[in-house]
Amino acid sequence: MLNDEQIEKLLYEYAKRQDEFSLSVIKIIADRINHLADFDKISSIASYVTMQRDIYAIQEKVEAYYKDQKKRIERDWWWLIEYAYGEAILFYETQLALAENSELMQLANEQIKLAQDEFMNLVNSPVISMRDLSNPGTLRNYDLTSAYRSVVNEAMSYRNLSEDLARNALNRTESQLFNSGVRYLVDDESVSGNNAVRFNILESMKRLLNKVQEVMGKQFGADGMELSAHIYPAPDHAPAQGHQFTKENVDLMQSGSNFEDVNGNSYVGFERQIGTWNCRHYFMNIKIGKSEPTYTQDELDKILEDNERGYTAPNGRHYTLYECTQIQRRYERRIRQAKERYLFSKYLGNKSDMVSARNRVGSLTSQYKLFSNACGIPVKLERIKVKDY
Repeated sequence: MLNDEQIEKLLYEYAKRQDEFSLSVIKIIADRINHLADFDKISSIASYVTMQRDIYAIQEKVEAYYKDQKKRIERDWWWLIEYAYGEAILFYETQLALAENSELMQLANEQIKLAQDEFMNLVNSPVISMRDLSNPGTLRNYDLTSAYRSVVNEAMSYRNLSEDLARNALNRTESQLFNSGVRYLVDDESVSGNNAVRFNILESMKRLLNKVQEVMGKQFGADGMELSAHIYPAPDHAPAQGHQFTKENVDLMQSGSNFEDVNGNSYVGFERQIGTWNCRHYFMNIKIGKSEPTYTQDELDKILEDNERGYTAPNGRHYTLYECTQIQRRYERRIRQAKERYLFSKYLGNKSDMVSARNRVGSLTSQYKLFSNACGIPVKLERIKVKDY
């Protein structure tokens, strides 16, 4: 079964490209407000043309990013389908190649199109959250063009200040730009682009895997399901992972009712459905009594024992390994943000901020390694890489 590490690696690639895109957009805006003095030397028409060129450059970044992500969804979805098909046919007696399975090929194309459309629906209205000049003290979501014009107009007013005051004001504006980044509206609330994209891709991915399993289950006469398993599971779903269930009991599981597996083990109903709220589990269709479980009971017990063993901090607080991985992810996000802040400051020539950001990278990286080693969980250095750092 597709494991949590493979899922996380795929999600990281989408989040990383979102971060790179966001940084490229705010660099254009920040670069312009740092060169506003150039407008004093050229005509108002030339200034207008310069601003329009910036806006066009932002639009080009947006279009290139969307085009690239759609291509990658198609590539990755085919890989997922091939992986799921190759894995599933081990449960069934068939030599039918994926390309010969017309029903599954049709499903694949439908799911790729749906995933692309959902991604575009999410990102078709990018915003930047900035201080509202007409209502100080509140944040307002600006579309990218409006954000550019608002920031430039605000920065122009700084030219009437002393050099020190103007620089401080510009630094505050640049920090706002960086702290917001390109965000997306979800239920009218702006959400960080990184988190919004990760959630969108994860939901589409899980739906794809479940749909593939559903079709294959019907084709091969499956009468049960096996719940996927991964190391460091969340506590609510952990006891049932890796076990096989009748479809009736899967329905009970997903409805929040008590249920049991094919071996008669009983479980208390889940408040959180499988496959929702950042759950990485999914179902495999099986033939009860004929499909061997992917994991033995001893292997499943060891996963739970290792997870519960976890790590006890010097202050006496105990963390399961699942909780440790959540802390790891927070460290990784903070390290990437600090590296991006360094690159942003370097681009703007802000040496003091560069030093501060680099020191933060070093401090967070040391803490990350110390914590991971104490927990006995490998560090994921590939997850703290940032392009050009």
